[in-house]
Amino acid sequence: NDYYFRVCFLDSFQAKVLAKHAVNEKRMKAAVLTQIGDDYSIGLGKFFEEAYKKFGGEVVSSQNFPANNADFNALLQNIKNSGAQVVFAPSSITIAPVMLQQAKSLGLEAIFMGADTWDNADMVKAAGDASEGLVASTFFNDEDESVADFVSGFKAYSKTDSINVVTALGYDAYMTAYEAIKAAGSTKGEDIKEALKNVTYQGVTGEIKFDENGDVSKDSAVIKSVQNGKLTYLATVKVDDVK
Repeated sequence: NDYYFRVCFLDSFQAKVLAKHAVNEKRMKAAVLTQIGDDYSIGLGKFFEEAYKKFGGEVVSSQNFPANNADFNALLQNIKNSGAQVVFAPSSITIAPVMLQQAKSLGLEAIFMGADTWDNADMVKAAGDASEGLVASTFFNDEDESVADFVSGFKAYSKTDSINVVTALGYDAYMTAYEAIKAAGSTKGEDIKEALKNVTYQGVTGEIKFDENGDVSKDSAVIKSVQNGKLTYLATVKVDDVK
């Protein structure tokens, strides 16, 4: 689709970021838990397994579950028995709290990892203390001083204490389109499309410029972890770190 541009990085990249982080933390045995029929979940699981093995880790359990599943006990017990030190479970923010709470009840001590959907304060709140220690890759670090004006401005505008990552991405998508309209000097679709190919914009989620497929060429991803009940910045991983 010649008119398709996106400001978020690819799932293949964030899966590599999480796999590399797990190995760097010396967690060399991983379990992967994905949802049947969910391309997002299955795709991320596949990318993670490939990257994790490449970085020297061992996948000791790879399982999936059907949509609308509410009982993960058997799957989680298998993971506990496998000796996994980390569980990569890309899933929705409605499924994750149930999974995390059941894992805690079973005494599963492995660290849970998820992708950008888990960068969500409501999910963390719903999971309660079962979310403590979980790790997620994301696009946006609201603790970075360079985005302080955006953070304070949006919080005042929306009367909220937190900013969801998709809010930051939405802002950058809007501003990138705005820059393209200015560069094109036109509001015609064809003109804006051509201008987007050459736009470079320094957004709150990083520098935005597009490759020949309309995918953003970002150079890094953010790792967050839940500490004391709050998603907290942990590290920034560069593209060169996961090659």
